Amino acid sequence: MHRIQPEGGRLDAVHPDYTPTEQNMKTLFQITIEHLLKSHNLLEDFHRQESFHVRFEKTGYQRLVIERHSKMISVAHYFEQNGDLVADPDVEVRHAA
Repeated sequence: MHRIQPEGGRLDAVHPDYTPTEQNMKTLFQITIEHLLKSHNLLEDFHRQESFHVRFEKTGYQRLVIERHSKMISVAHYFEQNGDLVADPDVEVRHAA
């Protein structure tokens, strides 16, 4: 498991020249996740490993967890409620490679 706690800066990727539409939203999602992993030198591990887990934490933001189990990828923000971790939202997609 990788745990990232950046000092300053934002956790999200910004693409100023990209205009999302219904047809290319999946591409924007993929570009953003790959940019985030690449910026922390984790993209190669993500593609190479059958099972992968990373948790990003930053004060003032919900935890962001990216997991890969075989061909299934999960991306979720987590918050704590009554002592339990709750994923909100939890997006699951199938890895193309």
